[in-house]
Amino acid sequence: MASIKRKRRPGGGMKPRGPYAGNARMIVIRVQPSIREGLEKVVEKDGGSMSQHAQRALQRYVWHRERPHVNRLTDAVAFVASQTEKRLGHSIMDNPRASAVFAKAVAQLVARYTAEASKDTDLQQLADLIAGIVGALVDGGADAYLTFGEVTR
Repeated sequence: MASIKRKRRPGGGMKPRGPYAGNARMIVIRVQPSIREGLEKVVEKDGGSMSQHAQRALQRYVWHRERPHVNRLTDAVAFVASQTEKRLGHSIMDNPRASAVFAKAVAQLVARYTAEASKDTDLQQLADLIAGIVGALVDGGADAYLTFGEVTR
């Protein structure tokens, strides 16, 4: 494997600060141009460095890999949001009915998502369950419309 020629002597760059102080190990990865461009946009918008944002993403990835049931549930909640917005044609962030349907669908999903079921349910079954929950709530009309206070009670 060819080694990468350093531009500076080891330890010669800007030292990591804050939560990244003590970062001494380096990894080099190749990414698709679209990933690099996306990362550059995030850095430009949010500040920090590409390394810091990449490290945060990698930490999250490792955390999710160590807890597959949590990863699966977060993906399921994201799918609920997607299905709700697709069915209603409105953002869950901007539309009260979409927000209420989303909140109620997530509550039903979590109530049905037990440790036992999560191991035995494949992704298609989970997707079908979510589509069914969202569909029933959307088609339920007024019953699905709850205020935020009613959802959180």
